[in-house]
Amino acid sequence: MLCLQSLAQFHGGIGNGYHKMSSNETQYKGGSGKGDNMQSTGTVIFQGNKGQGYSKSEYGTNTFSKGGSGGGSSCNCEGMQLKISALPIHLFYFDAFCDGENIKLVWTTASEINNDYFTIEKSYDAITFEALNHISGAGNSNSFISYEYNDSEVNEDVCYYRLKQTDYDGKYSYSQVISLSCEKTNALDFILYPNPSNGEIFLRLTGSPEQEIIIIIADLHGKKYCQQTLPFISGDIKIEEARNFPKGMYIVNVIINKEAKYKKMIIE
Repeated sequence: MLCLQSLAQFHGGIGNGYHKMSSNETQYKGGSGKGDNMQSTGTVIFQGNKGQGYSKSEYGTNTFSKGGSGGGSSCNCEGMQLKISALPIHLFYFDAFCDGENIKLVWTTASEINNDYFTIEKSYDAITFEALNHISGAGNSNSFISYEYNDSEVNEDVCYYRLKQTDYDGKYSYSQVISLSCEKTNALDFILYPNPSNGEIFLRLTGSPEQEIIIIIADLHGKKYCQQTLPFISGDIKIEEARNFPKGMYIVNVIINKEAKYKKMIIE
C-alpha cells in the first residue's frame, strides 16, 4: 500500500508492493524488473504497467484511473484534496443619495451563490447598527441584478449604512460601510441608475451649486461617446445617447466649476 504526498516519486520492481510513506520530494527505488512509474503533482494521475498496477487515484471529487492487468493496489490521497469555497455574492456597487425627504440606497450584484436575502442596517455612530428591513436575494445568478431601498427616517445627521448578506444555510457577511448626510450643501455629487443598464440610464445631481455642468462619458480606453454642457438640474437627467452605446463599461465624468466627480457605468 502506498500513501503519497506532493512531489513524491516511486520506481518499483515487479515484486511485492511497497509499505512506505513518502514525505515531500522523497524518492524510493525498488528491485529490478519491469516496474511501475508514478509521479504526483498538483493534479494526481497514476498509470500502472502490466503486473501489479495501481488502479485509482482520488483528487477532490475527480477520479483518474488507468491500471494494469494484475492485482491492483489503491491509494488514498486525502492530504491532497483541494477544497474551494465560492464567495456568496460579488457586490459590484453600493451607494446612497438624498431623494427628497428620503435616503435611497442602491446596490448591484455581479453574481450570487445561495443568496437568501439582504438586511439593510443603519447607524448614527458607525458602531452600533440596527436592522431596517430585509430584501430577498436572487439565490443563484451570473448576471447583474440591481436592488434599492428607501429610508424615510432621515434628519440632518450623518447616517451610516451597510448590507448584511445571508445565505440559505444561515452564514452571513457584511459590505463596506457608506455614509451620507442630507443637510443642505453646495457640494457636488451624482448618482447613476439603473446601473448596469440596458441603455436607458439617468443621472441625478446632489448639492445646489447652481452652475453649468459638463458631462463626459468615455470608455476604458479613453474614447469619448458623449460630451454635453447643461444648466444645473435638481431632478433626473436622462442620458439619451446611452441607448446607442456598445455593451461594456464606461466612465461618467461630471465637472462643475473645475471640480470633477466620476463613476463607472455598465451597458448590458
